[in-house]
Amino acid sequence: MKKASWILFAASPFLAGIGLADGPSAAAPPALTIAAEARCVDSAGIPIQEVPDNQVKLACLRDKTVQSQCNPDGHHARIQAFRSWTYQLADFRERCASVGGVFSVADPGFQEPSNETFCSAAQPEVRYNPFETPLCNFVSQCPNVAVTCSQPEDLALQTAKRNVSLPGIPNPIHISD
Repeated sequence: MKKASWILFAASPFLAGIGLADGPSAAAPPALTIAAEARCVDSAGIPIQEVPDNQVKLACLRDKTVQSQCNPDGHHARIQAFRSWTYQLADFRERCASVGGVFSVADPGFQEPSNETFCSAAQPEVRYNPFETPLCNFVSQCPNVAVTCSQPEDLALQTAKRNVSLPGIPNPIHISD
């Protein structure tokens, strides 16, 4: 037991050197997630005729008022979701540039979408008002995408080689990522 504690005590300066090798943490810049969800109408939904519960979604799809406001397949919700997503992305990009940052997407393979097919097809959503009248709406969601805004000096820290000097070793040691 005494031998083990002596080894640990003797190795503590070396272990402390490893823990302090980086100095200030060169952590990745904070990420923000761009996400969007939209509904065809901003209210709880469009009232439709009362039907048995197992036929409500079909009645929702067939209702002429719903079709005129949301398109027959609810495509209006998908367009609204995509608009919201692209607005958030453009807003983040502009805010990043305004502070001299460099905008990037966390996933290097991400391709910026060009149309609303990036978002899910609209799905019918049925709710009920306090009088048990079915309300029909459509909902569409866009995938979450993590984005970052790095300052140029943050990028330099991330790519710089890190060296550490340890007591008793004459040359600095390169620490790889």
